[in-house]
Amino acid sequence: ADDVTMTYHDNATLTATFTYNDESVVVPVAITVNGDARANITSTGGQITLDNLNTWAAGTYTVNFTVNTAEFKGNKSVVVTVAKATPSFTVADSMELLVGGNDNIVITEIVSDSNPVFTYVSDNDAVSVVNGLVSGVSEGSAVVTVTLAESENYTGLSKDIDVTVSKKAVVISADDVTMTYHDNATL
Repeated sequence: ADDVTMTYHDNATLTATFTYNDESVVVPVAITVNGDARANITSTGGQITLDNLNTWAAGTYTVNFTVNTAEFKGNKSVVVTVAKATPSFTVADSMELLVGGNDNIVITEIVSDSNPVFTYVSDNDAVSVVNGLVSGVSEGSAVVTVTLAESENYTGLSKDIDVTVSKKAVVISADDVTMTYHDNATL
C-alpha cells in the first residue's frame, strides 16, 4: 500500500496486499489508525481495501497493517492525508440601495459544513452591514465582502458584492402662474 493524498469527501480507497514469495496469502490483519484499533480483518485474496476514506475528516492519519501469526509476520504503515475541501456559496454580484434603505444578503447553494459561519465587511462607511443586513448610510459605493470561515473540513472562501447607494429622487412640481404686475399671486 502506498501513501494516499485526497481531499475531504473524495472517493478514495486504500488497498493493502499481502504476499509471500510473490504469492497472495490470506492472513488475519490488525488495522490501527493513529494508534487506535480499527479492525481485525482476514485478507480476502491477499487484499484488504478500506473504501470509507470519504468519511474521514481533514487531517493526517497513520494507518498500520499488522500481521502476526504462527506462520507470517509483517507491518506496513501508510500515511493518509485528507486535505480540506474548497467550499462554495452563491451571492448576488451587486446590490442597489437608496440612502436610508436596506436589504439582506441572500446566500444560497452552500457547500460546506452543516453550520457555516459567515462574516460581512464593507470597505466604505457609506454602506454598513450587520449580520447580512446591508444599509445605505449615504450616497456612494462600496464593496461588501462576504466570508465563509474556515472549518474543520473546508477552507475559507470570500466573495464580493458591489453596492451602490443613491440619494432618493424628490419630485418637484409647480404650476405656471400668470399675473399682472402688483397682483397678489401664490405659487
